Amino acid sequence: MKTKAVSNPSMCSSCYFEEESTFHLFFRCSFAIKLWNWLFSLLNTFIQFNSVEDVWLLLKRNWSHQCKLVIKSCIINILNFIWHKRNQTRFQDKTLHWKSAINGIIAKTSIAGNKTTKADRCDMLEFSILKACKVNIKAPNAPSVKEVFWFPPLTSWIKVNTDGESIKNPVRAWHF
Repeated sequence: MKTKAVSNPSMCSSCYFEEESTFHLFFRCSFAIKLWNWLFSLLNTFIQFNSVEDVWLLLKRNWSHQCKLVIKSCIINILNFIWHKRNQTRFQDKTLHWKSAINGIIAKTSIAGNKTTKADRCDMLEFSILKACKVNIKAPNAPSVKEVFWFPPLTSWIKVNTDGESIKNPVRAWHF
């Protein structure tokens, strides 16, 4: 008796709900959605992924160098943990809870964020992102400070301060 082999698409190892495709595994699977929602809440934003390239839209905002590096690290680590979870489930019959994955993402992102020499700027959103990822904030270099001595004018003098406009047109500065 001849039997015909039936080719069934492989089911997603994480949710067992849909056929496992790259897009489903990394962006539509319930495990992936929980990780992306964690990042969205951290960035105070939401993006509907319609393609793999959409993930890089998270970097479109004018982030500081240090914060951009931390966000890139989060993205890369999210993708890595999704792939790691899939392989552990499929080949070793182990599961990885999404909260454990987030702790791992934070740990790996912290290493990358703390090794950078890039500076951050004073922005409360970026501050909260860096703190949530356990990254020490690298303050930008302070501007050079010039010591200035001021002495009050003599009693018979009148002191007039200007904003430097008289340099361009000294005649206008004397017309009151």
